[in-house]
Amino acid sequence: MKINRSLFVFINTTILTLLNFQMFSFVQKNLNDTFLSVALFVCFFCVLYVLLSLLFVRFLAKPLSIFFFSTALFCVYFMHSYGILIDSDMILNAMQTDKREVSELLNLPLLLITLVCIAFSAFVIKLKITEDASFFKKTLGISAAAVLACAIFFSQTEDYVPFFRNHNAVRMYNTPFYQVYALYRYYVRFVKDSPPLESVAQDASLKGDQAKKLLVLVVGETARARNFSLGGYALNDTNLYTKGHDVIFFSDFSSCGTSTAVSLPCMFSLRERENFSTSDHRENALDVLEKTGISVSWLGNNSGGCKGVCARIDDVELFSHAFDGALLSNLEQRINNPPPRRITDHRLTFAGLPWTSLLQTLS
Repeated sequence: MKINRSLFVFINTTILTLLNFQMFSFVQKNLNDTFLSVALFVCFFCVLYVLLSLLFVRFLAKPLSIFFFSTALFCVYFMHSYGILIDSDMILNAMQTDKREVSELLNLPLLLITLVCIAFSAFVIKLKITEDASFFKKTLGISAAAVLACAIFFSQTEDYVPFFRNHNAVRMYNTPFYQVYALYRYYVRFVKDSPPLESVAQDASLKGDQAKKLLVLVVGETARARNFSLGGYALNDTNLYTKGHDVIFFSDFSSCGTSTAVSLPCMFSLRERENFSTSDHRENALDVLEKTGISVSWLGNNSGGCKGVCARIDDVELFSHAFDGALLSNLEQRINNPPPRRITDHRLTFAGLPWTSLLQTLS
């Protein structure tokens, strides 16, 4: 089957524009103006057409078409199905997963998407892309699209500029281009050589009562407060088995992120929630505790390990049990037969709290 290059670009532009339905849904919801939303849709289409016209040169057209389509389709699936936005932190979270978590994501829709991508790739590979009959016509089409995009945007700048300024998250819906950028940011932040570890709290020391004590900290999954009965959730009782145990629910509390790769390191970080970054390469609360001579142990059943929190701790055990309750036997064994103490104290870390609260507890 033969197809000229301009038509090939137009078809790919149409497909990618339609795959960005979540972005346009976000625009319509927050811009709240049908005319402006439709105009922005046309503007996006024109800009994308110009971009693909420049990128889809002779030897890159087919590989880029397959790459853009497949990446966009998979990203749209995960964003729509799981309500996530794919940034560098989410890519970090995906890279730190294990076979068990991956297996839980495998389902029929994902298989169908994979088959669609394979079929699309095979179709594009078999296509014969012919050059446009006239270079002038090709240039005219690109110029017309660029002029139309500029005319739409600059005629509505008083509406669009404040919208993009106040709703910066809209760029994260732009698939597959934002996800390609996120992959680059992942490489810069987490793959390139890290700077030297920054040491903190050099003067940390134990004060007060030196009697033998045991402190157990427990961290579970990151979850929304509104999904707990104690927080007002009414669909079913999530507090069924904890009634009568004086469970304290902190109603005004926020995590640093919605993934373990972000929230867990933040709990032990020196940083406050507002300025925490997963790219920080500095010691955390557990490092400070070991500096004082306290023996620290980490027992974990989380997929992907401790996300770097226990990287410099001597006593670490990571498991892969189906249920977290299996950790209790290891916990009991550690309490009865603790590792050698560095000074006179032992702290068994089964999870975590913000490090400032942790140090206050110890003092």
